Amino acid sequence: PGARRGLAHTPPTEEGTAPRVARRIQACLNGARAVGFHPALPAPAVQLPSSDPADLAAGLARGEITVRFQPMVRLADRRPVAVEALARWERPELALGAGAFVPMAERAGLAGALTLEVARRAIAAFAAARGPHPLHLSFNVPLDVLLSPDLGPRLRAILDEAKLAPSRLLLELTESTHVRDAGALRRALLRLGQDGFGVLLDDFSLDDARQPLLDLPFVGIKLDRSVIAALPRERRARALVERLARHAERNGLAIVAEGISSPSLWRCVAALGCDLAQGFGVGRPMQPEALPAWVAAWSSLPAADQAAGTAASGDQPA
Repeated sequence: PGARRGLAHTPPTEEGTAPRVARRIQACLNGARAVGFHPALPAPAVQLPSSDPADLAAGLARGEITVRFQPMVRLADRRPVAVEALARWERPELALGAGAFVPMAERAGLAGALTLEVARRAIAAFAAARGPHPLHLSFNVPLDVLLSPDLGPRLRAILDEAKLAPSRLLLELTESTHVRDAGALRRALLRLGQDGFGVLLDDFSLDDARQPLLDLPFVGIKLDRSVIAALPRERRARALVERLARHAERNGLAIVAEGISSPSLWRCVAALGCDLAQGFGVGRPMQPEALPAWVAAWSSLPAADQAAGTAASGDQPA
């Protein structure tokens, strides 16, 4: 990672390149085994889970749902302020990102069980890994689950067990379901607010049909990475971010820019009025136990290097 070249050219020799390279590789592997490293074996041919939700239900029962943490930092002073818990389905043959199984969970009526399992995993891992840092934890919640009257009490029970305050938790309303009853959503946001939970409007995009929801009592808006990627070349993307930033300032909201992968994007969203940055240029999704080391490493970087982050590797969904 970080290499500037993807290929290395080896000139041909009399004996031929392939045998010599093979011997060099074998010598390296032998040395690696001597100090406890083992080469990765070729990945076996695998298939994604079937559309049968029973597979996911069984995975939930076996504890196969895990989380990765991706950090968010404040643009003004570059301080780490939060981590988003990203769901993973860890199967024996491969690990699946949320996009491979969350839609199936929502269609099959498993969204509630999946959300609470992610909450349990994320909150327990966060409590163990955050250390003395005053970080917040966020994770995605589908609309149907957010509207449930018992969501707040269930989350409070999980937080009580981990000895965390509700104010440390942020819920991100996903864009997967169209909001047909804005009044019901307003009541749910107020109810969760009374329980101490803030809710972000997640993945706001260009021409987003959720414009009318901006007046509801959310605590922040997350800009989709497609908006951030369009900023250098599309004036309407910049106009959208400026308009949302003005709205956020009037209403005391936070604007989170996802997909920050380069210093130029960092500077752009900062100039347009965004508050927080998230993306591979800040930090890749990591095992929860790696969070303290990331915080220490990020905090020790000069400001210019923090703005660059790990941008050389690009910013694609994990």
